[in-house]
Amino acid sequence: MLCACIKSSAYFVNPPLRHGGKPHGGKLLKGRGVKRNSSSCYLRTLRTLYRKAVEAGLTTDKNIFRHVFTGFAKTAKRAIPLSSLRAIRLLRLPEDSAVAFARDLFMLSVYLQGISFVDLAYLKKDDIRNGQLHYSRKKTGQELAVSWEPAMQDIVDNYAHLTKDSPYLLPIITKADGTERRQYERMEHKVNYYLKKIGAMAGLGTSLTTYTGRHTWASAMRDMGTSLSVISKGLGHENLKTTQIYLSSIDTEDVVKANRKMIGKIMRE
Repeated sequence: MLCACIKSSAYFVNPPLRHGGKPHGGKLLKGRGVKRNSSSCYLRTLRTLYRKAVEAGLTTDKNIFRHVFTGFAKTAKRAIPLSSLRAIRLLRLPEDSAVAFARDLFMLSVYLQGISFVDLAYLKKDDIRNGQLHYSRKKTGQELAVSWEPAMQDIVDNYAHLTKDSPYLLPIITKADGTERRQYERMEHKVNYYLKKIGAMAGLGTSLTTYTGRHTWASAMRDMGTSLSVISKGLGHENLKTTQIYLSSIDTEDVVKANRKMIGKIMRE
């Protein structure tokens, strides 16, 4: 099994080498719409597997990753200020409309400590226990617990009639038929379409996407004087390079207090 993985890994990273070409594993991922930092994350994992195989004597080290980007690329600033979040929250949008749903999902993602859209899509009703939302990040498998606040429940209640017979918390994945991933991807595309319109309506000078919420939560926490270690824990980051710093483990209550303070600032009219 491992040998087969290594062979396919080498072909994926360096498919044209037998013809004297250059490696382009990152280009294959880019061609499928994967962002540079995401592709770097996948390729670092692949590189670790390859190195373990070399250490186990299953293959020789051909240095196939020498031309493959496995670092961290700088990304454009995507965060928006709290004043813009308030403007988005207060927009008068038609009830039960697609644009209102997009706005509510965006605000919920911010309230939930910058939760990614895929994790938001897969949330289930029974993930809420004893006043906390418990979920595992799809990207890393890390377990997170977020204090469940009234502002979050208000949004979920707006769509409860659409999830009455569903185990999912939100009407993003509506059918358990093996197409769950396709469903959330379609919905994310649709939500991003309406978020661009919402950004224009709110007078933003930047494009609004589902990922803006994650950047915004982190930036809001920083601007409020929250330590980077608290931000790191709240986002569910696992290494220093992602959040630039890692101190010692911290009490989850610090994240709860910081997030509650931020929600209060947004809700203040």
